[in-house]
Amino acid sequence: MKPLPLLGAVSLNFPATAEPAPLRAQLRAAGIAAPRRVNRLIELALLGAHRCAGGRQLPAQSALFLGVTSGCIDDAAKLVRAVAANKPPTPISFINVSSNMAGYYTAASLGLQGENQVVAHAEFPWEATLQLAIISGQAPLLIGAAEECVWPLDQHRLRMALPAGQALLESSHWLCADPESTDASTLLRACRTFTDDSQLTSWLQDNPLPSHTRLSLAGTTAELPAVVASLPRWRDTAPAGFSGLRAASQCCEFVASGQTGSLLHLSRGNSGGWAALLIEAGCGG
Repeated sequence: MKPLPLLGAVSLNFPATAEPAPLRAQLRAAGIAAPRRVNRLIELALLGAHRCAGGRQLPAQSALFLGVTSGCIDDAAKLVRAVAANKPPTPISFINVSSNMAGYYTAASLGLQGENQVVAHAEFPWEATLQLAIISGQAPLLIGAAEECVWPLDQHRLRMALPAGQALLESSHWLCADPESTDASTLLRACRTFTDDSQLTSWLQDNPLPSHTRLSLAGTTAELPAVVASLPRWRDTAPAGFSGLRAASQCCEFVASGQTGSLLHLSRGNSGGWAALLIEAGCGG
């Protein structure tokens, strides 16, 4: 792939406590005007996207790509419970249950009129979103991922097949990128997926890593290929807790940190496949 210039990033992680954090208050405090009846996933997307924009007016033609794991799971659960009780869902809840609404509201709030896509992927949502954004040919790009929790949390853990008492995170992670930029010092060099260990090992052997590369991991206790096993580890500052967006968190945190060098992020899927991201920072454009 052609390197993708990255212009800015933000990574927001919110530990899920006994009661939902009041995201509406955070939106107001940040000066973000949000429609009155939007769901929690939309609020998370708005918070992260506006923080990434940093108060700047993004070009109207900017394309927006949003990745999700379970989509609007809270509204979906409420809809199913209502139907099971022979009650019709409310019109707004029925409309907002579509994950596409998070992308719509976010783009509308920022005044964006370019392509707008939402990607749902169980194993590699962040990598799938990046790949779609890259092949779209659009510029500039606002690329994000968001994930919500559902209360009561014990029921959410059961729904997600997680252990009792597992700490949980809500999150919103975003990148500003522009394939046409010629002066960006941070580049996404690679975004690849592999079906098994041998494919990943072959790619690593055929593509020598830059010097000063650090390694981050998500979703794996598997044995690492020897070519990367000795790399120094890089860890983001996200709090402990389950999230299906660890790759997005570590990628965006690395870009936002302003550190130089390279980050190789590897994610392991439940099916045994891998996803790899390579970011080079401080490369002088």
